[in-house]
Amino acid sequence: MTEAPATVLWQAGPPLSLSDRGWCYGDGVFETLLCTPRGLWLLPRHLRRLERGLAALALEAPPRDQLAELLDEARSAYECSGSEHAVLKLFASAADGPRGYRRGRGHPIVLRAQLQLRAAVQANTTVVCRVSSHRLPESAALSGLKHLARVEQVLGALPLADWVCDELLLADKAGRLCCATAGNLLLECAGELLTPPVHGSMIEGTLLQTLRDQEELRIREATLDLSMLPQANGLWSVNSIAGAVRLIFQDDAGQQHGQGDSHFATPLIHAVDRSLARDCSWSLAAATGTRR
Repeated sequence: MTEAPATVLWQAGPPLSLSDRGWCYGDGVFETLLCTPRGLWLLPRHLRRLERGLAALALEAPPRDQLAELLDEARSAYECSGSEHAVLKLFASAADGPRGYRRGRGHPIVLRAQLQLRAAVQANTTVVCRVSSHRLPESAALSGLKHLARVEQVLGALPLADWVCDELLLADKAGRLCCATAGNLLLECAGELLTPPVHGSMIEGTLLQTLRDQEELRIREATLDLSMLPQANGLWSVNSIAGAVRLIFQDDAGQQHGQGDSHFATPLIHAVDRSLARDCSWSLAAATGTRR
């Protein structure tokens, strides 16, 4: 099934040039933030990750006043839209440069933003997932960062067009579970809530960071093998747009797993709801420490 193009409510920044290094080489980073009536969810964590990504690419973070002005404009556009359900996409990429990969450190960046309409997410959603045939490569230099070069995730999600399922799980070439196409993974097994360590092409999710701070969840990093999926009591994809989505794993024989009783299902939902009520802001003051 082909999804309809996103409905754009507002956008800012210079027109995209075909010489823009973000366009040509993926030389930049981006963040996708959930807009709520209380503000942007997990704004400080998103800005810290954006700055870490720019630093890894030897690019300077945007000036604080420029970023604050952009967020103010986004807030006004969101409030004028009349829609509660929207996402803000923030892009920071290396500006136009000469042909070729070579550029200097501290190359100028371009900041762009776009506000998109988002479909309402149903509470306590469950979706059917399978394992993608594509295997993610190792990429230690960019591990955990939300850089613009997401072609590995595009390849990993391609089977969704042919398979009868809603989500795909991605593994690396060693057969270790990495993530879902749209979020980090949590797997409940033997009374523990486990998550794969961030490595290779994985993104260090802002919601996963938040959930790991919750003592009642006791999330532990562990290597997750594909063979663990049929034995899991629960499986979730977590991200800062949809929250925690419970996954039902369907194996190659068509059998479904992970629908049984879960010790962590309710605490996980409550932890997400608490964060949504507490961790939303439009102000850069809430993101102290994100700028040099």
